[in-house]
Amino acid sequence: MLYLIELQKNKISLSEYDSDSKNFTKIKKNGEVWQEFVPREFWQWFQKKVEYDDEKLSFAIISDSETFVIDETIELSKINFVEDKQNIFQLLLNEINQTQKLLFIPHFDYITPTKQINTTPKKPIKKESLSEYYANKTKLLRGK
Repeated sequence: MLYLIELQKNKISLSEYDSDSKNFTKIKKNGEVWQEFVPREFWQWFQKKVEYDDEKLSFAIISDSETFVIDETIELSKINFVEDKQNIFQLLLNEINQTQKLLFIPHFDYITPTKQINTTPKKPIKKESLSEYYANKTKLLRGK
């Protein structure tokens, strides 16, 4: 089983990967998707909610915290049995922002998607201020 944990600004969200729909389903606590992250409370709730009973689990973690750890009572899989890894990676890539990190436990290899960026100017280069130059360059790199 693969679970997605998202930790942002000390709020945490949990989702479970559904291999049939090839998507993550949010798991709510008291009708809420996000909750304050208090580690002990969260892991107790997690174990109760997913009816954890010593099975080996896999996690995808999106976090802005470098100190997040999985509770030591959770048995982690040594091999990631998840199929459709490329789809999972693409789904998560769409969720992540610049301040967050993406981690898979256990680690699995995936193909990094490539995006072609057109770096050739659309208009002839003209004399402009440094700020105008960088504003135009940014527009080009973003594809606008």
